[in-house]
Amino acid sequence: MKKTSNVIIKALIIAIILIAVLFLAPRIYYAFFYVDDSLSSEDNDVKLLTETYPTTFYFIGDTIALNDTIKVQNITADEVGDITTAKKEWAMLVINDLNDDTPIDEDQWKNIVDTVQNNTHINCMYLGNSDWDVMEKQGYFSGRSGMNDNMLSMGMIHHDGKIINTLGMFNEEDDENNLPMLLCHEQVYDLKDSSSSK
Repeated sequence: MKKTSNVIIKALIIAIILIAVLFLAPRIYYAFFYVDDSLSSEDNDVKLLTETYPTTFYFIGDTIALNDTIKVQNITADEVGDITTAKKEWAMLVINDLNDDTPIDEDQWKNIVDTVQNNTHINCMYLGNSDWDVMEKQGYFSGRSGMNDNMLSMGMIHHDGKIINTLGMFNEEDDENNLPMLLCHEQVYDLKDSSSSK
């Protein structure tokens, strides 16, 4: 009798697990792996940044108009240390210095670097090239190898437990109208490829 009840209990547990797996598997697939082929790559990026990797874009300097469904906030360089993210939320800090009109001093750059380095859910993109010297001095990037003067973007992102620099997302000859798409795509690419998003 005891043996029969153990078998019944095990069978019920297995049945419950199978039902749960069958119920949850499609939801997990559609939430994390499904790419709707009817959507453009830009629309897919927006969907990922609002659903799978909820991201707030923080702008220092002029805001770049993103899709209306993406969270955007303007901040000052002194407010960077106040950026917080929940466990399954991310931030992209965008420093828009394309017009060379966003003065950031050495202490503020140090705060930016420290904030990004100490929070795996915050990536940072600098647009421009006038602050390279002070950025390098404060550890935003590790030297000018591979850089040229027509580059107008440099990212400091988290990738597999390390901080790496990404270059060349935007250059002098590129159309500024493409910046919203490029920023969103950069964030999606970085998060899909990073252990910090797991």
